Amino acid sequence: MQYIFDIDPKPAPRMVRSDKWKKRQVVEDCYSWRNALRLMANTKGYKLMPDLDIVFIIPMPESWSEKKKKYNNGMPHQQRSDIDNLCKNVMDTFTDEDGFVYKLRAVKFWGRKGLIIINE
Repeated sequence: MQYIFDIDPKPAPRMVRSDKWKKRQVVEDCYSWRNALRLMANTKGYKLMPDLDIVFIIPMPESWSEKKKKYNNGMPHQQRSDIDNLCKNVMDTFTDEDGFVYKLRAVKFWGRKGLIIINE
């Protein structure tokens, strides 16, 4: 089974203690992104499984030339955002305690539009 979420991947921000009362914009954006992903997952019937296989498609910048976009489409994404922060944000979206996940396979590629693909 494959679940395709039409949403740009977003890394988990570094949280600080003051985020509990002082709402930084990066944290608020993260929470609204998680709510959108959670809604898509509920619509598709997705639940976080202990064996996670995830593909992140990172959208190419609009400023790139068409030639550069054509060349990089489908190529590995080897820049920031770090893949561990992308995975952390996805897992934290679906559960507060993700310790039951024992296997994680994650890759990230450039694409025309952002997607998150989870394979079961």
